[in-house]
Order: sequence, then C-alpha cells, then structure tokens
Amino acid sequence: MDEFVNGDPDFRLSAVVPCSTFVESQVSTTATALGVTVRRIACGVPIPARTAELSGSVFRLVYIGRLAEEGKRISDLTNAFCTVIQSIPSLEAWIAGEGEARPAVKNIIRKKGISAQVRFLGRVDSAYDVMTRCHSLVLLSDFEGLPISMLEGMATGLVPICLDLRSGVREAIEHGVNGLIVKDRGADFLAAVSGLQSDPAKWQRLSLAARETARKRYAIEESARQWLDLLEHLNRQGAAPPADFQAPRVLRLPPHAESYIHIKPPWKSALEKNLRHIPPLYRMAKTTAAIGRTIKSQAKRLI
Repeated sequence: MDEFVNGDPDFRLSAVVPCSTFVESQVSTTATALGVTVRRIACGVPIPARTAELSGSVFRLVYIGRLAEEGKRISDLTNAFCTVIQSIPSLEAWIAGEGEARPAVKNIIRKKGISAQVRFLGRVDSAYDVMTRCHSLVLLSDFEGLPISMLEGMATGLVPICLDLRSGVREAIEHGVNGLIVKDRGADFLAAVSGLQSDPAKWQRLSLAARETARKRYAIEESARQWLDLLEHLNRQGAAPPADFQAPRVLRLPPHAESYIHIKPPWKSALEKNLRHIPPLYRMAKTTAAIGRTIKSQAKRLI
C-alpha cells in the first residue's frame, strides 16, 4: 500500500485484491480515494469428491503447513498435540509439512515418546489424500490471512479447530456451526478436541457445514469467475494500449522500502548458515560487517 498505492503515481496499481474482509478493511478507503479498484477475492480451493469420514475407533487431528515458529508456532502446536494425545484415548495427530523447525518438531515427539500417536509425515505429495484420512484440521497460529490449508480441510469435510484470530479465520469459521475457535493452546483446545471426538453427531454436523461453506464461498471455480470479472472490468475502464511498446532507455525503480531492509536475500542466509559451521570465519565476517556499518553510519553523519 505504501509503495504501490500511496507512493509514486507511476507505480500505482490498477487494482488491489485482498483475500479477506479484514485485509479489505485495511486498504479500501485509501485505495478507493486514489481511484484504485478494490475487489475482495478469496483464495479458491478444489472441492474433492472424496471426503473425511468417521470410521473405526481412531479420531485423527492433522496440521498441514510450514514448519515455522514465527506465526505458525509449530513447537507449541506439537506440544499441544502431545498433551491432548496423552489426555484422550483413541486419538492420533499427524503433522505434515517442511520448514526450518522440522528438527524441533521431531525432537519434541521423540522426547515425549509417543511417535506412534503423534506422527511426523514431512512433505506430502497430496494434502487431500492425507486429509481424507483425518477428522479435524488444527491451526494454532499467532497470525494468519485466510489460510488455504484450512479451506482445503473444510472442503474435505474436516472440522477446523483454530486459535481465535482477528483476520480471515473468523470470516470463514462460525464457532459451533462449521468449526471451532479456541482461546488458547491449552485447556480450551483440549476441551474442544474432547467435545468433538466424543460426539460423533456433532462432528458430522460441523463437517457437513464446513464442506458446504467451502463449496459455496471458496470453490476454485468461483474464485476464477471473480478474477475474470475483475480483469474484464479493468479492461473496460482502461484506454486502448499503444500499437508499439517502446522500452525505456533507463528503468527507474522505486527505492528500497525501509521496513523491509532487514529481510536477507536467500544467498545471504545460506552463506551465513555455512559460515556458522566455521566459527573463526563466522566471527571474522561479523566483525567485518560491524566495522562496515560503523563507517557507513559515520559517513552519513558527516554528509
């Protein structure tokens, strides 16, 4: 918004497409005032023919997503899984995904000694194949947009259990109607899982409602239709493009946004990771970088 709506008019977007009502509320007033179209379009998901079913004596929870501490709080989720497994009989939990917190997840499961009940699947080829064998999708993140894994789970008939967030989770889930929203990763989460696992009729009702919500509001066909409508709208509004495109001799790009300068490019992160394995080189690199920052800071003050 700062760069491509409020910033240089040469870089102003034709439209902004938020995926949830919450994000839309943050951008619509400013964007509309500057003549930028705002159109909310949710991430579409396929609606599979196969659905989750209650069968047998095992009730299965699943998390599918990035294995990250920031935002996802994956270690806390793993610990929460272990706690409910130890408290509720006939319960299993699966964790699928990849990320930098993979060792932490595997270590927690190993230390608890319940790897048979809390299974780490790693990367999976098909999320839907995993979901159809489970009964509830769990997200206990600190923040989310409109989580695609949650929508995919709902489309498969999983009952979502999510931590109360201010963004898209509340938009898709109505507590007790098509999913469950919990206040914490402890007692409230345990109570939600216990109540759902012990009441097949409740699970069936919420499962059907979750799938219907996904079908009506988040089906990929509906998302595609809305994108087509937006593009046709922009095409009707815009002037005819020139017959020949003249590439500029100099490409003038906007400056780096100050708020994102701390983000490291992938090559820099990889180099730092490798240097950490050679302590003398790592200390030398850090010292050199610190001296460079000091010189740069002093030069700015002099200028």
